[in-house]
Amino acid sequence: MRHAYLIMAHNEPEILQRLIKILDRVENDIYVHIDKKSDINIFGLHNNMCKNAILHVIEHRLDVRWGDYSQVECELLLMRVAYAKGGYDYYHVISGVTLPIKSMQYIYDFFEKYNGKIFLGVDSGEFEKEAPRRIKYRKFFNDNHFSMLSHRTKQHLNGISFRLQKLFHCEKKSSKQLKIGSNWCSLTNEAVSLLLDSSGWIKQTFQYGSCVDEIYKQTVIWNSPLRSKLYKIGNSLEGCMYEIDWSRGNGRSPYTFAEEADIKLLLKSDRLFARKFSSQHMDIVDKLIGSIHL
Repeated sequence: MRHAYLIMAHNEPEILQRLIKILDRVENDIYVHIDKKSDINIFGLHNNMCKNAILHVIEHRLDVRWGDYSQVECELLLMRVAYAKGGYDYYHVISGVTLPIKSMQYIYDFFEKYNGKIFLGVDSGEFEKEAPRRIKYRKFFNDNHFSMLSHRTKQHLNGISFRLQKLFHCEKKSSKQLKIGSNWCSLTNEAVSLLLDSSGWIKQTFQYGSCVDEIYKQTVIWNSPLRSKLYKIGNSLEGCMYEIDWSRGNGRSPYTFAEEADIKLLLKSDRLFARKFSSQHMDIVDKLIGSIHL
């Protein structure tokens, strides 16, 4: 099997370098997008840093903002570049502060066993109701279209816009049933092809929404015959095989694994990947890596 790792990074060069080193296997190709706002030189990326995998650093860099449609644009850009190379069984959309918490051989065997399944988190229950709210009122004053304005000014203008849209009942609705879950995932070639073919509809539906990177993939795949190939439905993190601790996070961002006890927790996990890690705790990172990727 061939795997494409699609990495979105904007900071933590040491973690990204550790991640690339782990992924440096002949079965993998690695695609890295460095945020346009970041100094790409601090990441130390060069063609010879991989001995086995092929490393592709995306030349067309986007200014990616949290909660903005630019996150969707970046994901689709990575998919488009990798898909053009052709022949991948799985495309893994991951962040630059993610690490595999199983050996590469274990991960290869896992995807061989479940070949054809789509590992994309799809939530059910109360959180599912969040999806329509994220596109209901259009966020016209977004980061990429109004970069000359301050963040506070854009928030203020969007607040006025939301009130006007509510007053005049200008609510946006999707032509498809909306679904929601984690944006990190492992997609089949078939799923990536569908998403790229749907890019026009995705932009039309989601470009003025909020945090829609957690909606667009789930919505497109759920409303297609590929729904039957989803690995698990109902628990987003189980569906994408990620270990992410939101309970200890700050609300907008998950907890950063930083303690000895976290290593034991991650080693016991049945998931494949974990997020997130920081270079402020490299001792924990290196101990974890040493325990798994020998």
